[in-house]
Amino acid sequence: MQDERRQAPRRRCLQKTRIELKGHTSSFDALMRNHSATGARLDVTDARQIPPQFDLAMPEDFGGLMHAETVWAEPNRLGVHFIGKATGGPPKRTARRIVDEGW
Repeated sequence: MQDERRQAPRRRCLQKTRIELKGHTSSFDALMRNHSATGARLDVTDARQIPPQFDLAMPEDFGGLMHAETVWAEPNRLGVHFIGKATGGPPKRTARRIVDEGW
């Protein structure tokens, strides 16, 4: 039997989440299969596309927007550790910002 190395017990769940990349300019859908106060297991389409650190958007009762880092990866699954609460969210596209960015 393997030694349990988790800091907090995991609870099974089936929750749709979103992996937000740097600057919240692109994202990937993910399915959270288990969750704890310190991390989660995610099912993804292709783990190779996910960077080592990202923000994970979850419902507030699961923690809201958390900054996470990949602890382990398989082709379609990730184990992540929550680094802390992420600040901000997707940038708001105001009329002035769209003009400044050349949209």
